Amino acid sequence: MATKPEQQELKVDPDSLYMGETQVLTPAGALPIGFEIGAGSLGEAAEKFGQLAKEAIERTVKELQELRRQAASSIVIPQGGLPPAGGMGPGGKIQMP
Repeated sequence: MATKPEQQELKVDPDSLYMGETQVLTPAGALPIGFEIGAGSLGEAAEKFGQLAKEAIERTVKELQELRRQAASSIVIPQGGLPPAGGMGPGGKIQMP
């Protein structure tokens, strides 16, 4: 007698690693987010997927906010370095004797 597909138990190696992947739409396009799912079976991994995806998205948003903050507070120095402290050097209109 054949069993129905929903009654069959999928045999999985106990050392299997389950991975989840989702994506977030940004102005620059889709941002893929991957995360591990600690589970003993495929069914358990499926049950945990939603909550773990939400946590991974929240973590990614915080990381992006931190990167944006760091970029906004960084000092950009031109390739040639800073000009001398006295200004741009000779050639200005005001001359000191």
